[in-house]
Amino acid sequence: MRRSSDELNKMRKAGKVVAEMHEATRAAIRPGVTTRELNEVAVEVLANRGARSNFLNYHGFPAVICTSPNDMIVHGIPGDYRLKEGDGRVRIFSTTTVFPPLSAPVRTT
Repeated sequence: MRRSSDELNKMRKAGKVVAEMHEATRAAIRPGVTTRELNEVAVEVLANRGARSNFLNYHGFPAVICTSPNDMIVHGIPGDYRLKEGDGRVRIFSTTTVFPPLSAPVRTT
């Protein structure tokens, strides 16, 4: 399938918002922060850019990112888990950011 210049520009715009969201969320990772607070950082970036998340409310999913600290199963729901010193990897699986009618799915760890 070939994309028009307009479609490619919309996809590029969505991808830049996802990248910004990941950057802001990664910058917020530190001891004492809850995974819910990381989600709030992601929500703010999306709102500021006029984007929305495909994750939010998908089959009842209550967040725009999935957070999985340490050995927590993938697709963890952000909540009251408070990051602590010595926590290993915090995996953040991002939203698919949408600027109708196109989207940019991205995941990172």
